Amino acid sequence: MAAPLSGQSPAAGALTIRVGERSVVLSRAELATLPRHKIDAGDGTGADPVTGVSLWDVLERAKAVPAAASGRQRAVMYIRLVGADGQNALIALVEVDPSFSKRLVVLADQRAGRPLDDVEGPWRAIVPDDLRHARWIRGLVTIAVETLK
Repeated sequence: MAAPLSGQSPAAGALTIRVGERSVVLSRAELATLPRHKIDAGDGTGADPVTGVSLWDVLERAKAVPAAASGRQRAVMYIRLVGADGQNALIALVEVDPSFSKRLVVLADQRAGRPLDDVEGPWRAIVPDDLRHARWIRGLVTIAVETLK
């Protein structure tokens, strides 16, 4: 079982990406340089759009997945999302790896053109095709990439 991860981020709006013993902190300014995505996070009408960056782009920026990792190596890797309130969720790496899937998981920082409120933000993981929102971690502060042993 993986050790608990701290729900505390070093700076407001920063995300900590952990891979084994290595940690990379991406500031809000660094995250702002990534491509933006707008998706529907509501009832399917487009009335509740969220905007943010893709989880995959964040992982790439942090060099969290070795480029040389084979398909079989990637198939046993997973992403652990941790919110400031201690909530956790898991996503298999292959669910967001563009070489395996077309799924776009967005780390949103805006809803309907406005920054997320203090309850939901500053970052919220949105998995738009999940029927239940159990992996929509609010107050996201840490992303850990781990490998099954």
